[in-house]
Amino acid sequence: MDLVTISERLASLIIVFREGAIRQVLVTLAEPVEQEELTRAAVVLDGLMAGRTAADADRALARIDGDGPIGTLVRRVGERVIAAIREYDAMVIEEVFSDGLLHVMEAPEFERSDKLRRVFAALENRAYLGQLLDRVAGVGTVQVFIGAENAPPEMRDVSLVLAPYGEPGRAVGVVGVLGPTRMGYAQAIGTVRFVSTLMNELVQHIDA
Repeated sequence: MDLVTISERLASLIIVFREGAIRQVLVTLAEPVEQEELTRAAVVLDGLMAGRTAADADRALARIDGDGPIGTLVRRVGERVIAAIREYDAMVIEEVFSDGLLHVMEAPEFERSDKLRRVFAALENRAYLGQLLDRVAGVGTVQVFIGAENAPPEMRDVSLVLAPYGEPGRAVGVVGVLGPTRMGYAQAIGTVRFVSTLMNELVQHIDA
């Protein structure tokens, strides 16, 4: 697993399950934390929870001293890890997970909720998502789809910045950013490229 700082009080938690599945969740921090502390906490949690079930991980986490900055951080992030393990164990089909939808809704282009519902409905279409995955994975680099470049009519008012990650037969997926056509493309491309690179490194170490 890995912890990457996003802002002073927000971090991205990336978990690689033994079967190869990858989950990313956002962790709200009680106080500003430096990247060095996040990295230390991730190392502790990785050693604590590797190969454990949710129940075993919960018992192991309970033995961690919650006093001090690192102990508090490990406890807080560990609870999110355990919740993710339980969610993963309960899954019987693949699902699409997304974060930051409230930020999308804040854009003026999406003040009308019916327009936003149509966008989300298009993203729930597995045939469309499958085609998008094949298209992006086939190129192997960051791809940008602006407005009318998106096939579904419901997606004509938005842009997608996507990048593939993983290795066939182990874990394959696409990370990306959804936003209005006026989004800051340079920042979005840089963020997607960084997360894609991080995901590739994690997949490569699944069996290490």
